Amino acid sequence: MSRELALAAKGRGNAAFSKGDFETAITEFTEAIKQDATDHVFYSNRSGAYASLSKYDEALTDATKCVETKPSWAKGYSRKGLALLKLKKVDEAKAAYEEGLKLDANNAALKEGLADCERALNAKSNPMGELFGEAMWGKLAADPTTREYLNDPAFVQKLKQLQANPQLFGSFASDPKMSAALGVILGMGSGGFQSMNPGGGDGPQPMEDVPAEKAAPKKKAKPEPEPVQEMTEEEKKAESDKKEAEGEKLKGNAAYKKRNFEEALQLYGNACRLDPTNSVYLNNTAAVYLEQKNYDKCESVCRGAIELETKKPRYNYTLVAKSYVRLGNCLDRAGKLEEAAEAYQKALLEDYNDSAKKALKRVKAKKIKLDQEGYLSEELSEVHKSKGNEHFKEQRWQAAIEEYTEALKRNPKNYKVLSNRAFAFSKLMSWGQGMEDCDKCIAIEPTFVKAYIRKGKIQHFLKNYMKALETFDKGLKLDPTCTDLIQARSATMGKINQENASGEVDPERAKEAMKDPEIQAILRDPMVNQVLQSMQENPQSQSAQAGLKDPTIRSKIEKLVAAGILRMG
Repeated sequence: MSRELALAAKGRGNAAFSKGDFETAITEFTEAIKQDATDHVFYSNRSGAYASLSKYDEALTDATKCVETKPSWAKGYSRKGLALLKLKKVDEAKAAYEEGLKLDANNAALKEGLADCERALNAKSNPMGELFGEAMWGKLAADPTTREYLNDPAFVQKLKQLQANPQLFGSFASDPKMSAALGVILGMGSGGFQSMNPGGGDGPQPMEDVPAEKAAPKKKAKPEPEPVQEMTEEEKKAESDKKEAEGEKLKGNAAYKKRNFEEALQLYGNACRLDPTNSVYLNNTAAVYLEQKNYDKCESVCRGAIELETKKPRYNYTLVAKSYVRLGNCLDRAGKLEEAAEAYQKALLEDYNDSAKKALKRVKAKKIKLDQEGYLSEELSEVHKSKGNEHFKEQRWQAAIEEYTEALKRNPKNYKVLSNRAFAFSKLMSWGQGMEDCDKCIAIEPTFVKAYIRKGKIQHFLKNYMKALETFDKGLKLDPTCTDLIQARSATMGKINQENASGEVDPERAKEAMKDPEIQAILRDPMVNQVLQSMQENPQSQSAQAGLKDPTIRSKIEKLVAAGILRMG
């Protein structure tokens, strides 16, 4: 079982959940649980996915397991309460919510859940209670008239009061919005309830018998005017304040664009006071604090905006995601990278969008880089290098490689460690890794002669004599008196001459050499071919001797000899 695989599965589950793909989310959360069955969050997330599919029995099982795994986590009780409430086990649901509130008295979800339980219990004791159950919200949202009313907090509050106490049915009938809502709930449409109470009168009277010639012509009936929905003084004041708040926001936006941040803060503050229910104004305020690099205030305001919005019965998830992204940006700039990543992840749960995905990817990469930089230490690199050298002296090659590898993690530019590790790889006959370390060493420090010696010896062992000679020659240009280089080059030339003299050139060596682009280019060179032909016909001829005296042509011929393609008598 792997914690890393568990977290990866959880991340995929969260992404699927945010896109509404609850079946996939359940599959991924199940995989997370298989990898680590001790994490309460995995059960909580799967419970939420089951609930989203109306599989409340499964949701209850996971919520119960979540609570058992971590009894001190308040959100688990919220999951459990919801499942119980949906299963009509209202008393048990209420007990679960109350237990959660003992742990977190200010938890909005728990408070709301408890209120739902109390409304359900009140509805049970009233014959009309069934009308105002949870199905009520769906009916109101489906009707075009009442759908707009659901954006009015005062309207929503009255409906909740009605759920809690259906006896208030009569007292709300005079409110036009509530009349429309009651009509929808009763199945008569938004105007149906009003039409049952048109305002008194005895109804139409029968006409007297009038001779046809004297009867007055019938007038076309005029359509009844739409009833005017009068607003209370309180509603009028709230509407006026909202309009004024929007005006203050627009002024604040203009000041923000001009970078007049103090003025923008004042205007956004005015908007917040006029309409304290609109989280947009808090979000804009946070943007100003972010520009001012006042990260503490920015973080506080972002969290306030999120809390304000998510308390609403049907909150704007896109707006919440935006607040989380801004919170993440704030935490990122403040150097709180883990918290920033968490904020971006929550944004994706609310609204799976590209800006949040890119921000999460960026902050994760930044954290990895900082972690790596924090790991760097030239001093510790030398410590591990010394340990590696000790292992090398004791011929413990693998242990030496491990220490050299750690030394390079601490200081990737420690070229001497690369040279040492290349030597250790050679001892284990791991030629490819040894060659790679030599090349890295030379790339970092091209004047380090020892790397050329080690690279050339690896090439010699692989019977790539031509390349070995080139490597030794590069080293000798740096230090013409280096004994090790001179001896290594001499040994390679001796091997070439020995094969030439015996006539037993390794065919594999020549075959491999033919793959080399440089050898292929030499074989296509007309000047080289002309000299070789002259040497074959008459080695003492003027053209053959002139060719061998040309340093460029002679060098190319020597490469063919070193590659085993050409033998010199």
